[in-house]
Amino acid sequence: MRSPACCSRGPKDSSPRITAGFLASLLVLATACTGKIGEGSAPDASVEAGPTDAAGISADAEESLADADADPPDADAGLAEADSEPAGADAAAPDADAGLAEVDAEPAGADAAAPDADGGLPEADAEPAGVDAAAPDDGGLPARFALDFPSNVTGADRAAPFVVLQYDDPQLDGLPFAGPNHAGVTYMWRVRLRAQTGYYVTLWWSQGDGGFTPSDQYVGGHPYPKVANNTGTTHRWEIAAPSGGDYFDTRAGPGTSKDVVYDVWRTQALRVLRNANASKTYTFYMDLPSIAPDDVLEWTSGTGGDVAETIPQSPKITIGDSPWYAGYQHERLSGLLGELIIEAAARSEAEILAQAQDLRNLTPAFAADIWYFKPGWRSVDDVTCEAGTGRSFHWADASNKATLASF
Repeated sequence: MRSPACCSRGPKDSSPRITAGFLASLLVLATACTGKIGEGSAPDASVEAGPTDAAGISADAEESLADADADPPDADAGLAEADSEPAGADAAAPDADAGLAEVDAEPAGADAAAPDADGGLPEADAEPAGVDAAAPDDGGLPARFALDFPSNVTGADRAAPFVVLQYDDPQLDGLPFAGPNHAGVTYMWRVRLRAQTGYYVTLWWSQGDGGFTPSDQYVGGHPYPKVANNTGTTHRWEIAAPSGGDYFDTRAGPGTSKDVVYDVWRTQALRVLRNANASKTYTFYMDLPSIAPDDVLEWTSGTGGDVAETIPQSPKITIGDSPWYAGYQHERLSGLLGELIIEAAARSEAEILAQAQDLRNLTPAFAADIWYFKPGWRSVDDVTCEAGTGRSFHWADASNKATLASF
């Protein structure tokens, strides 16, 4: 913007002007200088400055002044044009502001519609929600995941959190140790174990108040250290049952056992059968669908101290660790637990083989006496039976739970 002029001539605007007096003075000075240059002395009377008007302005000066007055409009026009360019830049330049407008428009579009850029981000944000509740499985239901249970910190550690699912007093809710009316019990699951130091547990039916009484009822099937203490780093499969026993013999014969191979998914089953004389036969299928002799552990108790007829204090089903860890050591699952089936009956080997083909859908035999059914986990709090029994496990410590993992 131009500053207002203090001296202007005629009815023109406030733009700066060259005054007539100033121009006349310049002409006189130029004439004098010309005389000095031409003659080397002050001008004489022969130098004509031309006629002057009443204001003392010569005709030549007036003509020059008129020319000077006529020139400023071009200057003003040029200034006006210069002024008009910024205005045009703000309002009309298609290659500048219009391009910027397009750039501004892209983020807005990206939030709502761009499929290959920001449009992909909402899908990424939706995935965690899908982990717990939304990603469909083959049946159109929410996706299924495994529970990832932690490993032992050390073989002797007792200080780490107690990360387990439990069911209190199963004997009062249709699942005594050897089944309702001594019909037996069949547990089936899928598991993938990581190597760790010390003892393991997949699940127990056992005393649940933190104590351990060897002659009372308890059972589990899991790895056991080959050195038989909590420093072991290699393991073999075992049946744990009264009275304080660890049983390793496979159907291949006495003195046989099966070493654990880690980081492999296995379908397994543990069956408890009460015989007519009250003895118990425990069968652990370590790698279904194989029923080869060296893939099956089996042990039958006597009728004495190992008969397992005494109900323990505060019975619980415990998944993921031993409830007596505080007096001994943690014995964590150390791996992934997939599907889980608990059947309130001792199923035949043929029925177990049929069910092992698909743990996500119950066979008619298993559906007949199902006690708990979980065909994978939608979230860490998705612990209610999906066969309509209404039974739910609970986390022993709500602030310490397993996590979800794909399987």
